[in-house]
Amino acid sequence: METTQLIKKIGEGDRKALNFFYAEYRPYILKVSKKLGLMDSDAREMVASDVIMVFWEKCKTGDFVLTAKLTSYLFSVTKNQTYKFFANKNNKHVDIENVDDFISDGSFETINDGSIYSKGSFREYSYRKVVDTLTDINKATLSLMMDGLSMKEIASEMGYKNSDVVKTKKLKIKNMIKEGLKERNFSEMKI
Repeated sequence: METTQLIKKIGEGDRKALNFFYAEYRPYILKVSKKLGLMDSDAREMVASDVIMVFWEKCKTGDFVLTAKLTSYLFSVTKNQTYKFFANKNNKHVDIENVDDFISDGSFETINDGSIYSKGSFREYSYRKVVDTLTDINKATLSLMMDGLSMKEIASEMGYKNSDVVKTKKLKIKNMIKEGLKERNFSEMKI
């Protein structure tokens, strides 16, 4: 069914059109919310319901016109609803301006087993998901940086030749995080 026809029919209250939209685009919405870091299936279903409701309400206005592909519109709405979900669930938002500040501001905590986790906002959650993809050595180095150790102390602790090796590692870790965030659609974040 053509998008403009679908919008018109849904706006007129056509249940078949709405059912078609639901069957056709719900899997896409679920997939996008999962890519954005929403791992809980019930939470993804809640976001999908919200996205479908937003679309239905827009169609009901009678003057809703898409200026992009329907999937592009749904991606944007899904992204916004996912952000809302994380913001409401965590009741706080921390705006991280760059990785250096992020590494040293205590946004991450290290658990006794050495794993790294973050508190708070969706952005922090996304950082954690990217950090989880780092190697154990890079996580250990990052953890020491977050603990406030100097480059020299980290070199000694990790058995690196000198602090220049740590500086190189820090740059590589920063770039890995930056690339990981780009893959998660956070290219707008300042790194």
